[in-house]
Amino acid sequence: MSLNVIIGPAQSGKKKALLKLFIENIGRNPLLVVSSSPEAHYIRRELLGLSGAIIGAEVVTYSRFINNLAERAALTQRRLDRTQQKYIVQRVAASTELTALAKSARYPGFYDAMAGFFNELTEGMNSPGATTSAFAEWSKTHSRGTNYLDDIGGLYRAYMDKLEQLDVLTEQLLRWEIVRALENGEVSEARPIFMYGFDDFTTSQRRIVELLSVDTDITFTLTYEDTAAFESRKAAVKTLLANASSVIEAQNLTNGLRPALHSSQPSIKSQPPQPSQPISPPEITYLAAAGERGEVELAGVKILELLESGRYNPDEIVVILRDPVLYSRTLVQVFEDFDIPYSLNEPLPLRYSALGRAVHALTRFAYEGGANADLVTYLRIRYPDMQEAADDFERSIRLGKIVDPPALLAEWSKISDAPDSKVEALLSATGLSAAIPLILDISAEALGVILERGTQLELSHGERHGNLFTFEERASIEAFTIIKRLLTSLEQLKAIDGSFKPQLPELPLMLAQAQIRLGREAEAGKIHVLRVHRSRGRLYKAAFVLGLNEGRFPKALREDPFFNREERRELAALGLEIMTRDDSVAEERYLFYVATTRATEKLYLSYQRVDNDGDELLTSSFISDFETALSDTGRAGATIKRPLSSIIFDGLSLPIPNAKEALRYAAGKYRARPEFAREISESVARYADLEDAALRTPTPTPAFQSADALGKLAVKDTFSVSELELFLRCPFKWFVERKLKPQDFETELDALNKGSIYHTTLERFYRALPAKFGESKPVKEKLPEMERFIIELLDDIFAAESPDTTSVNARFAKHEMSENLKRLIRAEAARPSPFTPRYFEANFGMGDETGGPHHSEERLLLGNGIYMRGKIDRIDADDRGRAAVIDYKSNKISGASDLARGKSLQLQVYAMAASELFGLTPAMCGFISIAKTQMDGVYNSDILERAPLPKKAAKKNEEFEKIIADARHTLIALAAELKKGEFKPNKDADCRNCPLPHICRKGRV
Repeated sequence: MSLNVIIGPAQSGKKKALLKLFIENIGRNPLLVVSSSPEAHYIRRELLGLSGAIIGAEVVTYSRFINNLAERAALTQRRLDRTQQKYIVQRVAASTELTALAKSARYPGFYDAMAGFFNELTEGMNSPGATTSAFAEWSKTHSRGTNYLDDIGGLYRAYMDKLEQLDVLTEQLLRWEIVRALENGEVSEARPIFMYGFDDFTTSQRRIVELLSVDTDITFTLTYEDTAAFESRKAAVKTLLANASSVIEAQNLTNGLRPALHSSQPSIKSQPPQPSQPISPPEITYLAAAGERGEVELAGVKILELLESGRYNPDEIVVILRDPVLYSRTLVQVFEDFDIPYSLNEPLPLRYSALGRAVHALTRFAYEGGANADLVTYLRIRYPDMQEAADDFERSIRLGKIVDPPALLAEWSKISDAPDSKVEALLSATGLSAAIPLILDISAEALGVILERGTQLELSHGERHGNLFTFEERASIEAFTIIKRLLTSLEQLKAIDGSFKPQLPELPLMLAQAQIRLGREAEAGKIHVLRVHRSRGRLYKAAFVLGLNEGRFPKALREDPFFNREERRELAALGLEIMTRDDSVAEERYLFYVATTRATEKLYLSYQRVDNDGDELLTSSFISDFETALSDTGRAGATIKRPLSSIIFDGLSLPIPNAKEALRYAAGKYRARPEFAREISESVARYADLEDAALRTPTPTPAFQSADALGKLAVKDTFSVSELELFLRCPFKWFVERKLKPQDFETELDALNKGSIYHTTLERFYRALPAKFGESKPVKEKLPEMERFIIELLDDIFAAESPDTTSVNARFAKHEMSENLKRLIRAEAARPSPFTPRYFEANFGMGDETGGPHHSEERLLLGNGIYMRGKIDRIDADDRGRAAVIDYKSNKISGASDLARGKSLQLQVYAMAASELFGLTPAMCGFISIAKTQMDGVYNSDILERAPLPKKAAKKNEEFEKIIADARHTLIALAAELKKGEFKPNKDADCRNCPLPHICRKGRV
């Protein structure tokens, strides 16, 4: 019989040729094997369109095809799921004496990685003996230790022996057993077999196809052309073609994209097929957005335009993602807001669902010694109507430092008046059998609350559109199924082997590694959202390829934990068949080829110019290659750009996509432009909801409304430089932190605590130097003694001031601070300076009970009735009255350019104070980074010959004075602006480390 291959590039007519041959063989009862159930549905529909009626033919998925072969080969062994397999690997590793891998085996991720590697070995049908032999041969010319190879070989042998002893199979071993049955003649197939949607085969899959072709005709399609895009497939294709009875060139009906995608190299065939029926190339559009949500929203707008045109059904549009986990939450939020029907069936972490987060957090709290925050996470999801009680509980346990789990539950019961008896029982459960029913009951109750809460919100906010359930609800429903399946899988381990007894502390990790799937793949009447691998073999009128940025598509390269790509190739040359192309650039290029050849009419290539923080991102290198190839063919694509400021639809730069978004926009405009808002809401028949929506819409510009508050702010005349710098960076942040003053009940050691400890330690150190060492600053000759002294000071101050001194984080922080301080005084000793430290913590305009030369009661007058107060970390001076003002920073410091541009104002104020309040002549302004030991700032090169600053810090007298004078004018203007009482978020602010994104409109972007 024969093995036939229909080969050609994407959209070259391979499917049409395959289906034609299939119909011609109807009389032989043919079997058509496809990759998935949705594909089977579409293939059946196409077959009906081609022949009218199909009798005597069967279309099945590959998994069903394999299961059928297994039944006929009498392979009735129990099938292991991945959870059970990892557990067996863990138990095998625990009972195997390891040397080189002993340390790695202590980490839970080791077992997952090892299970994956064992699957690759069994997928390649590599016996333990063959594996050991290949390792032995390979080690003769490589530096890998024999202990390392012996450990892996020994674990693999023990693993395979254990599976044989238990009489169980993994998916990979099942295929291997089918190969053995075919080789022994225990099973055969007489019907002709046709296969579609498989661009490559693993070793066992290829061997099954080859063995079946001994007794029947097998015909399959293969997407391939001899270009750079298929570099990762070349070796496998050559192997397939070498064993093929015939190779059929598909009639080339390409859409014109092929030469534009990748420069062609000489074809694998001597006579490349000529197009007999050219298809118009798809229209290409680039979507250049700002931020992840901006990218998805822009794609959503274009999808709505296609749907509203009436020429596209939802299931004729696909959104292709390299890694759905990166985009899924944002995508479903946007699509549900826009009422876009979508079908997403990709594996996502269990924690992406509310129920998954709740149950995982609860098991961490109960069995893994999780933080108190884990209990709070569970309570907030389980009791959504008791958020005030949850706030009080969180504040209580953080301030009270309660650590005993029963005591924590007692505190919750007291505050909420809602004791949770099942959680109390869960804490006292002694084994998995006792815990499983409790976890299932708790999960079921939490799921009921989530669904009920969704119904309440639906009733209060109006009719629900789009999907029957929201993403959160569907995800939680699926999470309950997965949690139940996981617990059942652990219970079944006892049936596999009575010695297997999973322990409760192992449960949180298993839940963390569990995944959920939502809905069915490629549902009819919905936009198909697919990872690029699942899009192979499918065509759509319009395709959106998202995430075309470096690190996302192409994906960042990741080496295998055991053998890198080159080592795998070398082992393959010794007969050890293991896959070598995962995460390679060649594989990424092939996947890009797949993604960009799915569209027949419109292709949208989407990328982010900047991230959510406004930082520039690198566009995928594939985009530039694509554009270059397009220009060579005389074609070009239009680019649609969207700035970060347009994330919230304004109806102008981007159209408002639907009624829900229109109502949100109208509600935001209602206070300032009520007639305009009514007009918008009426246009989408949502006028009745406008006032209610406006009441729920936050004021766009936070501001004081009461005359009393405005009056107090208007008469304010004294400011600190830190508050004006904060106002300069973001007025909204100033408003929240300085006026709303949210209570901070964190007890952990944070950056503010560290900064205070650093400052106090350095102040005491410099004050004590003259009396203790006879020196005013660190000197190289006495550094050992000075280092010991500053660490003694740190020990005392840390014990007195740190809110946390015993945790691992606190001990690490103290060690880090010790090393930083020692490095700092070494740098100070090596840094030449004409100044001597004179004043420490030099206050001005602030109350001080001690008085003294380092203190001035007088405020610094800037002008226009505006005063400044502050505290200068250090003032160094010489005997000529010249001074250097010094300010310590824990890490990052500003330089001369920031001071000159007015982005940093602190040192200029201190220079004014040194001159006007302390009678010194400021000659240098410098920041010192404690962590980096660097010093930067500016100095007056006309009056100072040398300074411990970089060369760029040197400024002529006129420029030096101008920097200080400009700062004075800036501060006066800032104070006047602040006194108006309006606090808009700064459009240019750096929001990366801001703690307020949950309440700031710009932060939500």
